Amino acid sequence: MAEAIAGLGAVVFNFYWHTKDGLSADSAADLSCIGPFISARAAEFGVDPQEVVVVGHSMGGEAGTMLAMRSLALEPSDTCVETGDSANAVAVLGIGGTYSMGSHPLDDEHSRFRTLLSPVRPPVEAGADEEVAPGMTALDAYLFNPLSAIPLATDLRIILLVGEIDYYPVTSPKATAAFADALEASGVQHEVVEMDGAGHEDIVDPNTEAGQRTLQLINGLISPTP
Repeated sequence: MAEAIAGLGAVVFNFYWHTKDGLSADSAADLSCIGPFISARAAEFGVDPQEVVVVGHSMGGEAGTMLAMRSLALEPSDTCVETGDSANAVAVLGIGGTYSMGSHPLDDEHSRFRTLLSPVRPPVEAGADEEVAPGMTALDAYLFNPLSAIPLATDLRIILLVGEIDYYPVTSPKATAAFADALEASGVQHEVVEMDGAGHEDIVDPNTEAGQRTLQLINGLISPTP
């Protein structure tokens, strides 16, 4: 899909990040490097780092939405290979996102959290300072919850795309709808697109009809009609 997007004429930065065993401190470190990397390399490709369109699938759908809502600005890890000013997102497309991952506060004081760091393990309740993964407290994991970024810039376009037959509990239309309801309750403008006949994998495969429809949607984001 990254190559197909590049074929539309976009400059694509395709990031890999640590998620093999779920979210972790390594995941957070990787994500914190994305904004500085784009900013440092944008001039090399003749693009504006303040006009970024973020696209993420599955766990990347949640992470991409979280990053975009923070204008790609997280405190950079000392493992980042590039440093400097951050970038800025103008739009984000979350595709089949795992919007229930990370930590969600159980009280107004943010002293206890419901934490889910892996889609194959049950959630746990933990205090803010309790370690829920190596090097990561429940409060740290809260950063993965896009809703923790509110309030946010009002000019960010948020699109939540999900396949009609995405049957994974954490990425299903029901999961996307729950996140959309939370955005609505917070007064955040967004769009939900449920793609008929699409599953979790084929929706990002450009060799499928569903993937081609996703590509068309991305093309509209990177080449908006004046």
